[in-house]
Amino acid sequence: MELAVSNLMSTPLMLFSLIVFPCMAALCLYLVRSPALQSLIVAAAATVLAAVALLLVPRVPFSLCLPSVFGIDPHAAISSAGFLLLCVILYFGFRHHHPVIKVLSVSQIIVLAVLEFFIKNGKHPADTFYGDDIALMLVLVASIAAALSTMRLCLIPCIQAGGDHPALTQASRHRFFALLLLCLGAFNGMLLANDMSFFYFFFEVITLCSFLLIAQKGTPAAEKKAVRTLSMTSLAGLVFLLAMT
Repeated sequence: MELAVSNLMSTPLMLFSLIVFPCMAALCLYLVRSPALQSLIVAAAATVLAAVALLLVPRVPFSLCLPSVFGIDPHAAISSAGFLLLCVILYFGFRHHHPVIKVLSVSQIIVLAVLEFFIKNGKHPADTFYGDDIALMLVLVASIAAALSTMRLCLIPCIQAGGDHPALTQASRHRFFALLLLCLGAFNGMLLANDMSFFYFFFEVITLCSFLLIAQKGTPAAEKKAVRTLSMTSLAGLVFLLAMT
């Protein structure tokens, strides 16, 4: 019985549960409109994240090398996704008429292209993910504290009823909690990434989620704060890419 449980909860499956599962739950939250189902999805995601993070403790240190899936190189896929995210951020720069975001986004696209096609040239670390004591400690904080806080927030009666919170009405709460779970999965991925391409990709996901969460209210003040945050995190992303070259 113990052997069967051990085989079922392998390290790759646990990492999948910490990184990909929250993203899948976020997609379900975005599509579901029922408050009861939304609360159920958040509770299930929080439970899985907390349990898996605790189960990983005795396995430290651990590592994982992602194989090709259906002939698709995961590094090439992540690199392409990184370019796509930068294009989305560039779109928001044009949408909000913010020249700094435009310049920073274009600069990141250029530096990332040089890094991927000329400097790295297909060379990647042997292990895509690696977890040591410090990384797992941060994963525990994120997966347990943040997940439980998200579940508690989701169960607040005034939010379920729409309440007087302008950012979490029935029409928008599904986006809010979907972005929170997506951000949490990306944060776990960033903490456990041993490949800088993956680290940068997860950082960009967090950058975009933070922008959308802050702009959730849709008021001019919220959008101003969101754009300011996006410009600061875009600058951080450019500095990070330059440090990798």
